[in-house]
Amino acid sequence: MTSLAETVGPLDEGSSLPLYQQLQRALRKAIEIQLLGPEDALPAERDLASDFNVSRITVRKALDGLGLHSFAKTTGGKGVHVVVPIERRHEWPQVKAFAKLMAERFAAEAPTRYLTRISKAERRGRIFIDYLRNDPTSTAVAPYSTRSRLGAPVSTPIAWEELTPSLDPASFTIATVPARLEGLRQDPWAEIDEVKQRLPTLA
Repeated sequence: MTSLAETVGPLDEGSSLPLYQQLQRALRKAIEIQLLGPEDALPAERDLASDFNVSRITVRKALDGLGLHSFAKTTGGKGVHVVVPIERRHEWPQVKAFAKLMAERFAAEAPTRYLTRISKAERRGRIFIDYLRNDPTSTAVAPYSTRSRLGAPVSTPIAWEELTPSLDPASFTIATVPARLEGLRQDPWAEIDEVKQRLPTLA
C-alpha cells in the first residue's frame, strides 16, 4: 500500500514554511463536503441511520452524475469527508462556490434531511453539509491523522461501500487502524492520484 509520504513526495527541508503548510500544498486540491451526523435523535419513527445511508447514495450518485469521481473518509469525529480530486486549474472561490451550490441543492431537495447552516440549534435530526471547508483559511483533518480526542481516533479513508449505518467512525483509532491497513486487500484511495477531472459548470 502506498504511504502518505510516498503519495505527496519529498518535502523541502530548506523551506521556511511550517510542515503543515508544506503538506497542505503538496496534497492535491480537493473539494471536501463534510457530512456531519445529526446532533440529536428525533422520535423513533425517524430512522437517522437510514437517512445517513440514503445520503451516502445520494451524494455519490450526484457526483457520479456530474462525471466526478469521489472518495470518502471519516473525520475522526462524527462526520465524513467527501473528497473530489480536481486538476489544479480552479481558484479557491470557484471551488467553494461549487461546493456551496451542491450543498444547497441537497438541502433544497430534502430540507428535513440536510441543512447548510452551521447553527447547532437547527441541526436536530438533520445532516449538516459543511461546504465551508473549501477555503484557504479553513482547516480539514488530513487522511490518517489522529484527533486530540478520547481514544485517539484517526481520520480514515474508506471505501464507499463501507459507509453504512453500522459503521462506527470511533472504531478507527491508533490502536485499530494499523491492523486494518494490514488486512486491506486494496487501498480505498488507490486511484486518487490517477483521477484527472475538472469542475463542471452547474446551471
